[in-house]
Amino acid sequence: MPQKDEAKSLFRLIVKFTVLALLAMIAILALAAILVSSGIVPAEQSIILVLIAEAAGAFLGGMFAAKQAPSHKLPVSTVTGLLIFLVLLIAGFLFSFPPSRHALLVLLTAVFPALFGGIFSKRQKRKPRH
Repeated sequence: MPQKDEAKSLFRLIVKFTVLALLAMIAILALAAILVSSGIVPAEQSIILVLIAEAAGAFLGGMFAAKQAPSHKLPVSTVTGLLIFLVLLIAGFLFSFPPSRHALLVLLTAVFPALFGGIFSKRQKRKPRH
């Protein structure tokens, strides 16, 4: 059953890079919190910083997941973005009910950067002409 083993390894890869993407998001959000608390960025603009942190984490997670995947690179990066969205949606339900009214924006900010990360990682370097 090599197909089942491949699916298991791809799922493990997706979960691994989703966790790493979420950790990258937390680090970027910590920097954003410092910017807001020091007054460099107004508190009203904090949603933009949250979306930037989410997009950066999703891009990194999708890119590295696609680089490590032996096959199905774009679906792996897209599913990584979807899993990031699901984790953030569950966190939204747990910590604020009803969840944010920006759920569609969060979905788009998680999936498209992850997909672009997969596309970016898929590019092969061209050999220079002699």
